[in-house]
Amino acid sequence: MVRLIVLLGIYLISSVSLMKIFEGEGRNGKLGWIPILRIFILFDILNLSRWLFIVFFIPFVAEIFSIYLMYSISKKFFYYNKASLIIMTILLCLLPPIGLLVIAYRDKIIK
Repeated sequence: MVRLIVLLGIYLISSVSLMKIFEGEGRNGKLGWIPILRIFILFDILNLSRWLFIVFFIPFVAEIFSIYLMYSISKKFFYYNKASLIIMTILLCLLPPIGLLVIAYRDKIIK
């Protein structure tokens, strides 16, 4: 039961963050709530091919590609200097919902 509540909280934080990011990019924010579709929209925002989604099904390549994807997200939305890029990439790799929350509300955090 506790695991279900934690997973639901992670899903809610990620969905709200992606909704805010998508609206900031001029996309429909409600699409952030649909699990597979939001990956395709992120690929579009990052100018990556949608066919790269297939990479997620290859066991060891998927982990490397997900690190690259987190780096691309950091570079697109949170590049102030190299230190912030590295810190944000590490945060996105270790705690993706928190990292997405920071990116979604970066205007209120960094003034």
